[in-house]
Amino acid sequence: MRLFSFRDGARVKLGVLRSAEGTKYAALDDIAPWAPQSMPALLAIPKALETIAAAIASAPTALLRDTAELRFAPLIPDAGKVICMGLNYADHAAEGGHARPDYPSFFLRASTSLLGHGEAMLRPRQSHQLDYEAELAVIIGQRARHLKAQDALGCVAGYSLFNDASVRDFQRKTSQWTIGKNFDATGPFGPWLVSCDELPEGAAGLRIRSRLNGQVMQDANTSDFLFDVREALVLISACMTLEPGDVIMTGTPAGVGYARKPPVFMKAGDVCEIEIEGVGLLSNPVVDDVE
Repeated sequence: MRLFSFRDGARVKLGVLRSAEGTKYAALDDIAPWAPQSMPALLAIPKALETIAAAIASAPTALLRDTAELRFAPLIPDAGKVICMGLNYADHAAEGGHARPDYPSFFLRASTSLLGHGEAMLRPRQSHQLDYEAELAVIIGQRARHLKAQDALGCVAGYSLFNDASVRDFQRKTSQWTIGKNFDATGPFGPWLVSCDELPEGAAGLRIRSRLNGQVMQDANTSDFLFDVREALVLISACMTLEPGDVIMTGTPAGVGYARKPPVFMKAGDVCEIEIEGVGLLSNPVVDDVE
């Protein structure tokens, strides 16, 4: 099943695809009037995804809409926590001059940095060093604390795509990466949540790529994680409670723009695509921030 957030005028609503082909969808308020219009609130309801899967399978044709008309919002615009991992692929750590870490780097993303599939990334006025980063996103479906390896994946509702676009010179102004990772509208997220039953356990063994204007820039596999999804959940839940709708970004592989010679940064007019096998395609144009 594939759930998403979309814009309906000034409101953000939830929708669900009729099939993986993605040509038809239904708004949740049409097929499941009981469902809240907040992804965290929806995921907190036991068996909600199973109920919605049954509802979309039996939805009458009159309630289905064409996905070509969709305006996507960030998958979870109201996430309680967006936890990002850094240096989680050995090749990416090496290209940045970092040793293989014994413990992953972590930082947080603010909701104002997020945008949806198809929406325009803003290259900030303060810097032209806007870089792409293809990432797998893990969506939490159950409250969890002190997880053990054998049951860690039980708290996952599904997976999505993320472009952890980074303003590199600001990222390096301090030892903490937060400022370079939180410029407005630099974090494309979506287009949808793919439920766990559609993917390998822990989203392992999936090809992950980024393309800039059609050129492949990153090409790796989630089997290359230094800390896989299960390990990440154990480490994070040892420190903080994970709640429905929280998101974990799992880091990016080698091939980012700043490490290339000469460096390649995104500019106005570019289109950046993130693709993960079995999960989908996240595509965003780039514009200059002129406000």
